Amino acid sequence: MEAPGIERRIKWASSMVAAGLLIQLLSFLKLHPLAFVAFIALGVPLTAGGAVLYLISIVAAPHASVPGPGPQILPSKNVG
Repeated sequence: MEAPGIERRIKWASSMVAAGLLIQLLSFLKLHPLAFVAFIALGVPLTAGGAVLYLISIVAAPHASVPGPGPQILPSKNVG
């Protein structure tokens, strides 16, 4: 059974953030100029892309419609 669209996008987003954070963590273990390049070129875009994908999936999610009657408007009583 396949997950609905929003769950699939959130899983992708969380995987991207986790991979980005892992790359950033690993780049701190080695003191080398290429570690900084890996941090900037791989870790930051993955983390930022995952965060953006998460926000887009939340905003673009279809709203569930509630079945039944709409909101009821009660007549106002004029006191006069």
